[in-house]
Formats: sequence, structure tokens, C-alpha cells
Amino acid sequence: NTEMGRSIIKRILRGNVNVADRIFLITMAEYGINDILRAACMEIGFHNSNILVYNGDSEIDITQMFQYVYVGEGNTFELLHMMKNQGIIEFVRQNYNQGACYIGSSAGAMIAGSDIQLALDFDRNFVQTEDFSGLDLFSGTVIPHYTKMQFNNYYNQLSDSAKAKYKNIYSISDEGAIIFENDGSIRSVRIKRE
Repeated sequence: NTEMGRSIIKRILRGNVNVADRIFLITMAEYGINDILRAACMEIGFHNSNILVYNGDSEIDITQMFQYVYVGEGNTFELLHMMKNQGIIEFVRQNYNQGACYIGSSAGAMIAGSDIQLALDFDRNFVQTEDFSGLDLFSGTVIPHYTKMQFNNYYNQLSDSAKAKYKNIYSISDEGAIIFENDGSIRSVRIKRE
């Protein structure tokens, strides 16, 4: 949700932002949260001119590199489809490979992995995509919105072939996000609801 996304961005980046740092925020147009995400980034030290919010509603010219990339919530298939159709997927991968920190929340966490195949268990494939390949920032996938107990139940119901397909399967609850650092390290952040 919007408030949780804002809390996650603040928690992850507070105290780590330099004046010249740039952040690329990717979301879906129908959520109408561009201003909310921009305000959250400004609260933690990003200059307004260094924040680019993209929601797929128009083509953009992205030539400068970013230190941070945030991909948020939404229908996993629609968000990945939009990113691929607009050429954003390659731009995000290029930024990550050149040192950007990738922050994925909900669908954005799942998109970071090898593929989004398991999203078929949670989201409807409205765009009827047949290309489930993700950013491939790590070998595996992320299951969002599950507590540890819910994830264990889900995992136990997966077929052996589905389990064998992934080197790693991570779970992120609604109060968290997964961060993929450019040095290959992966960490999760959990935000407590007030």
C-alpha cells in the first residue's frame, strides 16, 4: 500500500542519500501515487530534480544513470509488461550493473528475480504475457505478501519441479521489501505497522 511503500523507502534510504543522488521510481499509472512517492523521497534528502517517477503513462528519455531504483506494487504481469514494452527493464538492469541499489516492494520484489512464473499463483495475467523472465538480479524468485508461516505452507504445496527450478525462493511480508545491492548482497527490510 502507499503508506507502507513510503515507510519502506524512508527506512531503507534515510541517512544514505547524498545531495547529487538520483532515484528512479517505477509504479503503475492507475495508482496515482507519483506525488506521494516524490514527497517521500524529498523527505529523506533527494532533490526534486533528482527524482524520476515513471508510471508507464508516457515515453520517457532516460539517459542519466541513477544510484537507486525502486519498483513498487501492482499486478506483477502488468508491471513487468509495461517495463519491457517501454524499454525500462534493460535500463534498470544497466543501472544495477553500474552500481545502483535496487529496491523491490511487492511485484517489484518478484520482478527482480529470474522470472515471475510463480506469480501465476497470486496475480492474473491480464496482459497475457508468455515471457515470464524477470530482471535476473539473482538466481531465484520472491514471493511477496506472505508471513513466514504462510510462505512455509505455500512452499510445501509447490511441486518438486517448481522448487528445483529456483536456486533461492525468498518471501517478503506486506511490511517489507527486498534490497539487491550491486555487490551481490541481498537483504530484507521489515517495517512495523503503527
